[in-house]
Amino acid sequence: MIPMAIPVQQPAKQPPLSWPATLAALTAFITLLVTYTAVGGLDSIILFVLMLMLLALRLTGWRLPLSSGAHWALRLALGFVVVGANWDKFNDPQSWLFDTTAVGAFGILAAAEFVIQAARTLPPGPTGRSNSGALCLLSGYVFLTACTTDQVWPIRVASPLYFALAVLSLPRLDAHRRLGSGGAAWRAGAIAAALALGACVYTLFWIYRVPLMQLGAGSLHERPVAETTGLSSQPVLEATFGQPGSLERVLRLQNMGGQVYLRGIAYDTYAQGRWGPALDTRHLALYPQATQGVPAPANALRITTLAPVRGVLFVPLQATGLFLPPGEGLAVQQEPRNGGFHLHATVPPPYAVGFGAWGTPALIPATLGPEERARDMAVPPDVDPRVLALARQITQNSPTPAAKATAVQRFFLENFQYSLTIHPGAGDPVSSFILARKAAHCEFFASGAVLLLRAAGLPARYVTGYYAHEADGPGTILVRQQDAHAWAEVWLAPQGWTTLDATPGGGRPPATAERVPWTRRATEWLGDRIAALRAWLGQFTTGQILGALSALVALYWGVKQIWRRLRRMRLETSGFTYAHSPDMDALARRFELWLRRSGLLCPPSVPWEEHVQQAELTDALPFVRRYNAARFGPALSANSRQDLERELRRLEQTTIGPLPQTSAAA
Repeated sequence: MIPMAIPVQQPAKQPPLSWPATLAALTAFITLLVTYTAVGGLDSIILFVLMLMLLALRLTGWRLPLSSGAHWALRLALGFVVVGANWDKFNDPQSWLFDTTAVGAFGILAAAEFVIQAARTLPPGPTGRSNSGALCLLSGYVFLTACTTDQVWPIRVASPLYFALAVLSLPRLDAHRRLGSGGAAWRAGAIAAALALGACVYTLFWIYRVPLMQLGAGSLHERPVAETTGLSSQPVLEATFGQPGSLERVLRLQNMGGQVYLRGIAYDTYAQGRWGPALDTRHLALYPQATQGVPAPANALRITTLAPVRGVLFVPLQATGLFLPPGEGLAVQQEPRNGGFHLHATVPPPYAVGFGAWGTPALIPATLGPEERARDMAVPPDVDPRVLALARQITQNSPTPAAKATAVQRFFLENFQYSLTIHPGAGDPVSSFILARKAAHCEFFASGAVLLLRAAGLPARYVTGYYAHEADGPGTILVRQQDAHAWAEVWLAPQGWTTLDATPGGGRPPATAERVPWTRRATEWLGDRIAALRAWLGQFTTGQILGALSALVALYWGVKQIWRRLRRMRLETSGFTYAHSPDMDALARRFELWLRRSGLLCPPSVPWEEHVQQAELTDALPFVRRYNAARFGPALSANSRQDLERELRRLEQTTIGPLPQTSAAA
């Protein structure tokens, strides 16, 4: 009999990381170092030290003691250093959760936790459990934080490499590696498949980089998005529509069941294809009638501004009452000349304003003074006289002002077509458009309608705003920048200013709007959820949030301790005992003999499972795991004994490597 002791199952060290897993983590660390940290800064030094620690763990096999609390001490020390180095980013709750400048700091924390998890010594157990799943998640999170950057080349280089190494490091792939014939071919195929997968993932990220960047830019911090929103300060009739168009969300209307014109800026002066006065030259006065801090009625129209819009407050022409929420830093100003409203906000979007139900008195004044009437009736001298004659011809059979307005609108709807572009030629562009009956965009139709109405003796003005039409749930309408539109307003007694849209139906936003892809809607939905969470967290201070997190950690630890105590008590009362019998000892001696005959004797201080993994004896893993489960589980059953005997007999029929001379002597 071979004189050797049966190995006692010691606390299991975390199995050493495979080289693919180690290289994948190092790739993530280096990418974060390149894209986030400043050269020579404390963050870069921390990442460099973490990389050295990871390499040392892989090369030396050193692990933290199990019961000394060393891993908690190291975790607290590294956390203190990282948080201290980035305290300016962690000081504001909204910033340290959502600002992209703070994402890298969380990546460094995840890198530190990765190293700690890789160095852990796990408690003994029947399954030889590992924390490979946590390591995969931490490594992926570090790489994800490294990708929150506007630097393209590091991600382009690192993505295929990282995903290839990550796939090769998966435990299932590592468990199927075989010695002998076929192993090299399997590894080559796995590497090729992993590289292909990495290239595909990178390609998908590159294809959808725009919506992903929009999600980060619009939801994870408060800086304005790159897309242009709002209306032009001074419309100029050109070959294409002058308002910027995009899918960027601008406004959200609640308690609105149908389509509506949202009036933004009105212009009353026209000269040589340009409307005025310019927005930045207008006189504004504080609007004292705005109700501050009083909730709007339940049926009130609620308009939420989602993006910067040059400070313009968009108002339906028939709206009454104006309600401002308390504590939002909002003030309303009115333009006496054309009845427009402007919102002075000291906070970034989103912010909401409430309007009363339709009725009188309307927010937009229904009166028309002599000076205003004169401006709204003026036809500049450079307008072709034939336009004036055409206006009289169109309205000659219309007995009332309302009938004349209808005749002008019908003239454009029945005789013109919509086009995104127009070439007006020399002279006054509106005269050329009307007389030649050219296809044009909405700015020309609105301008032509205003001039014909004025020539027919009706006060009119040019208006820009948004045409709201996109349903976004019951009673809710979403307005995008592509819904920018231009139309005319005509003054009709006794109701006052009335909307008149002369653009053919094919040229209004419902027909011209670009289809919103599902990826855009998905990112918008996620962005709304994040914005709601940001608003909720804004109610608390950093100390309150950290205190709540500490309480949750303490609660988790307490529940875990109670659960362990209850489980131990249940096992004690049920008479549970670990399986230990001469049969188990005999199986252990036979397995040790097989290891010695294979030239791979297990040291007494090393658990079997760790030893066979290091020696790549994957054929022995089923027996070792069954043996551990039986030894640390309930009493050994007959079926379990037969399974162990069958696995061990299979091993004894194979020999790995040459037999050592000592075995022959024995």
